[in-house]
Amino acid sequence: MADISKINAVALANIAKLDAVLAANIAKVNGLVFTAAAGEFLLDTYTGAAAGYSVRRLATSATVLLRVRRDTAGGTGDDDEADVAYDSNNILSLDSAISNASVGVTATTLGQFLNVGTVNGTTYTNPDSLTVTASCYTDTWYDQSGNANDAEQATETSQPQIHDGTVNTDLITENGKPALDFDGAYMQNAASATQPNTIFHTHTWPLQDGATYALFGGIDSSNRQGMVVDSDSGVRLFASTGPWATDPMTAGDQTISSALFNGGSSTLHLNGSAVSGIGTGTEVVNGHTLGAVFNGALQADRKHQEFIMYDSDQTSNRTGIEENVNSDYLIYQPTDAPTSGLLATYTGAAAAYSVRQLSDKAVIALRIRRDSDDEETNIGWDTNGDLDTTAISDFCGTANGYVTRWWDQSTNGNHADQATDASQPQIYNGTAVITSGSLPALYSVDATFLQATQGTITDASVLAVYQLSSTDTDTYAINNNISGSRYRLRFLSGRYYLYIDGITWAGNNYSAGSRHLHSFYDNGSTVYWRTNGGDELNRAFTSSISYENITGQLANGMYFQEYIVFSSNQYSNRTGIETDINGYFSIY
Repeated sequence: MADISKINAVALANIAKLDAVLAANIAKVNGLVFTAAAGEFLLDTYTGAAAGYSVRRLATSATVLLRVRRDTAGGTGDDDEADVAYDSNNILSLDSAISNASVGVTATTLGQFLNVGTVNGTTYTNPDSLTVTASCYTDTWYDQSGNANDAEQATETSQPQIHDGTVNTDLITENGKPALDFDGAYMQNAASATQPNTIFHTHTWPLQDGATYALFGGIDSSNRQGMVVDSDSGVRLFASTGPWATDPMTAGDQTISSALFNGGSSTLHLNGSAVSGIGTGTEVVNGHTLGAVFNGALQADRKHQEFIMYDSDQTSNRTGIEENVNSDYLIYQPTDAPTSGLLATYTGAAAAYSVRQLSDKAVIALRIRRDSDDEETNIGWDTNGDLDTTAISDFCGTANGYVTRWWDQSTNGNHADQATDASQPQIYNGTAVITSGSLPALYSVDATFLQATQGTITDASVLAVYQLSSTDTDTYAINNNISGSRYRLRFLSGRYYLYIDGITWAGNNYSAGSRHLHSFYDNGSTVYWRTNGGDELNRAFTSSISYENITGQLANGMYFQEYIVFSSNQYSNRTGIETDINGYFSIY
């Protein structure tokens, strides 16, 4: 037999990931069977699911994600259907291969099937000669658990949408990842479960206007187990004797919900945090309605990305499953104490922002906005713990990218935000990620800044990594207090100054384009000021300090890469901390 150890230069171990080729279509090569490595996906690791639906691949055995219908408003190819797989990254995209299509369909990818035009630099041909870009709806969300509990919707007007039919646009997304838009839509499955059972759900909260909306619920009035949300009582788990109200949610928030239905001891976690006041009746559930409750009632405008149901108590696996989901969708920053990274070695950070991973528990670096359509997405790390610049480039394409949030990597959730478009620092210039010293950097100019509120700290340490683009600017690298700018580092006419409560301490000269690591160690009575590993000066100073703005009032520009605030005096650790920072950024 011929040597088949390589097919198109792809090793057999990777054959399950061949771009745009269904696993079902490569199941046999000269009589041999190849599959992805066991344990690679969530349902391989956390076994026993009764049903699992997602826009990503959840199991080695899964070959398709959705069955979709294209709507050309009565034109060529109207209401044709096809099964859609995952792409080479194991997620739904326009590059996903299609199969089992209606008679006459010759397209091979979802982008071709919909005639989307050119998206993210790729032009999708039109082999089916459609005269328009088709809208796309889902009539089957395939169960990846192996139990064939597919979620279905035969009524066209009630099918969730995955593409809106606009030429040269991508699939509908939420936080940069594909999503099914359940605006007035719902789907039903036949997955049966007795209590205890556990549901993991990735979704956005519906628009709240005083009405009650269902996220999921039973398929008929005799088994009503589910979850609803309304503007008055927030999110609720409910069953035959419910509902039980919990804390209100904000419309449009993206959330991972983990619900254990177990009679009076039911529990609910939202983005990893427990919600109190939960309790439900005990009953058998003979199927769920996704996006609604029985008979499609209580519908709302929301997006769904993943729904996994276990006919068992998954309390012991909850954290692991949530971490798996969050690592793909990048919805929230965990607040677990780090076990490795700078923040694990030097504890007590009040806030920490960087273009590198400072804590092994941090999964998100930045939230960025592209200016072509103002869509936003969270950006995480690559396998080396560096900012995922590929994800930024893929998301922005030819648009500019701006930072709306610099995620805090400490356990305190002190994220630095900027809602005003004109005041957001830039991270991508329409062609490439902006850099300083060959590493990614946030570029601030014309009074662009991010604002965080770490609060007032008596003993504090602050470290900042940045590059100045000019010598004739009045620039504040640390501008802590919005109302009074009580504590800041000021650059003016080729020199830098430390400014505290009206007192100016002169520093040294700097040159255009110079990169710096400035650090301040405050023990409540003395401030020690250091630059690039060397002592500048120290002065007596007794006032407590609040650190709020990362950058501000920038006239001619600054590149910012790292900003860490410790709620303690770290002067005794200065050599270790500064060596760690300089070892990564190579400043001096």
